[in-house]
Amino acid sequence: MQTMKECVLAAYRREPQDYVPCPEQVLKGAICLGDNYIQQAGEGYDAWGVRWHFGGGNPGLNGPTPVPGSELMDDFDDWREKVHFPDVNKLPWQITKSMVPEDRSDIVVFGLLLSGPFERMHYLAGFENSLCAFYDSPDEVHAFLDAMEENRIACIDKLYETVHPDVIQMQDDWGMQTSMLLSPELWREFFKPHEKRFAEHIHKLGMLYEHHSCGYVMPIVKDLVEIGVDALSPLNVCNDIPQIKKEFGNAICLIGGLNNQMIDAEGTGEEEIRAEVRRAIDENSSGGAYMPAYIPTNAEKLEIVKNEIVRYGGSYRYT
Repeated sequence: MQTMKECVLAAYRREPQDYVPCPEQVLKGAICLGDNYIQQAGEGYDAWGVRWHFGGGNPGLNGPTPVPGSELMDDFDDWREKVHFPDVNKLPWQITKSMVPEDRSDIVVFGLLLSGPFERMHYLAGFENSLCAFYDSPDEVHAFLDAMEENRIACIDKLYETVHPDVIQMQDDWGMQTSMLLSPELWREFFKPHEKRFAEHIHKLGMLYEHHSCGYVMPIVKDLVEIGVDALSPLNVCNDIPQIKKEFGNAICLIGGLNNQMIDAEGTGEEEIRAEVRRAIDENSSGGAYMPAYIPTNAEKLEIVKNEIVRYGGSYRYT
């Protein structure tokens, strides 16, 4: 029988699994700090000069958000003058290193890169201005994204040098509840070439690439498979995971598939949460390359989710 670590890595690699694992049990994140402002509560500036607010979590908004009105520019025509890329070598890598214990025998280390190219665009210029820029200043957007690619590659190299992750998880949210935030055609033109290079570079270093995008991303799953992304998360339930598995089999590991909104809703009880975990496992686990996961917005409910994945997923057997 595989250990939890072995089973999680088998899922990532799309190799045979003994059961459905709980990634939260073994994943240990090492964050590339500087991409946003993170603390218990309050406001501050990230390494790019963007101002952030964190209102606290559980049950508040469990994550920092840019302060409205504090954008550094209105458009991308003069981004070279307005945007100051942080010196990757001067980020607090010793703190990143301290996040990973010396004994890695029972953990899967993933290097976490927040604030991907699209997110960084609207952190710097605001959402509406960033979307308009694809049409008003396409050449400047391409140039900015080229520069962002080099920044991300440098961060990947430093994560590799600092903690040698098993997996690199890059976050860049592309979806809403029922559609993508930008058209699939725009995504393919502006972002797909960079995602391809990220995947190739991560693989060259011997690591796996997990991309995190909240929301609806069904139209581009084929593209992600094509360019070699190993895993996709958190696959909110607005995506049809059984259909993805039907089309692509084990070509990509699917992580998530739990109804976060239902779980997080006030009044949702333990039995409902456990039933949701069992539903996701029953519907999505066929053939392997699937791990249920919950976006950890509520600590108490996260523990219930983890417990049920271990209990029910641990009893699931592939034949």
